[in-house]
Amino acid sequence: MNLFRIALRTLGMPETNYDPPYLLFFVIFIIFLASLAIVILMTIVYWKLFKKAGEKGWKALIPIYGEWIKYKITLNNPDLLFVLSLIPGIGLIPIIYVNYKFAYRFSRDGGIGVLYCLFPLIVGPMLAFGSKYVYTPPSN
Repeated sequence: MNLFRIALRTLGMPETNYDPPYLLFFVIFIIFLASLAIVILMTIVYWKLFKKAGEKGWKALIPIYGEWIKYKITLNNPDLLFVLSLIPGIGLIPIIYVNYKFAYRFSRDGGIGVLYCLFPLIVGPMLAFGSKYVYTPPSN
């Protein structure tokens, strides 16, 4: 608090009874840590799923290329859906479809595909680390 008042004096601003919102800073920090943990978890999950599908795990680290590999793992001819997924607004439909089919490739169960679309933080690690779930490539 004293440093804040010294800073105000050096800037020539009048002194006030202003206290910085420490609780807000703490909440923002906690949200940042939770977001970082989710990003790390999903990166590990995609790494494992790519390896299960026969791709190299490092491909999950590159943002757009990783998505392209995910589409390639999921579909025979992913070109059109990948381009459509890059268009704002329309892109949500192919993304949901590809997420469903991506989970279906590992589980062969439509229910797991729907659950993966709704709860990827729960179903993703289940698919990645579960020995029960094996990748089956798309049929031609």
